[in-house]
Amino acid sequence: MDKVSAVILAGGKSLRMGCDKGQMCFKRKPMLDYSLEVVSKVTDDVLISSSNSLHNRPGCRMVEDVYPNCGPASGIHAALTSAKHPWLWVVSADMPFLSINIFDQMFIRRKSHGAVVPRWNDGKMEPLCALYHRSSLGGIDKALSNGVYKMQTIIESIHPRWLYIEEHPWMIASRCFFNINTQDDLYDALVEPDLG
Repeated sequence: MDKVSAVILAGGKSLRMGCDKGQMCFKRKPMLDYSLEVVSKVTDDVLISSSNSLHNRPGCRMVEDVYPNCGPASGIHAALTSAKHPWLWVVSADMPFLSINIFDQMFIRRKSHGAVVPRWNDGKMEPLCALYHRSSLGGIDKALSNGVYKMQTIIESIHPRWLYIEEHPWMIASRCFFNINTQDDLYDALVEPDLG
């Protein structure tokens, strides 16, 4: 069976939040630790993409960008370069409702593709909660070296397998792709959804 590594992207500038999101507490726990708890269930190789020593966690490896200041694609690039295993589960540090069930759905769709990326019917993607194969590294490196940093453009260039979110209502109900970028997002995350 293919083995998987995981990376938690924690190197963003958090400009809209105004503070370090990875270290910001959500229900009394740093948000980064929610992602760490989930990815640790599927791998023995957890990387944290950050140059901030406060993000270091026992048993994890810190990785820094080869292409600094180029957005999340550079963190994915660095993690694919350093990962022990051929597949890499990429998650961000601001997803408190992340679920291992998402990984399961991506992993069973991985064959013959360089990535498996969740996608909404309107075309919006979730590239920061996706599965990437080492074979996608060349395409990501080429994009970064050519000054292409937009994740949607990069994703389309590596021809992923799509995981269509609306086909799985539980993904929407569980808010597993919800990420916290602003104080309003933080408030919304603390409010229980009305499922009635």
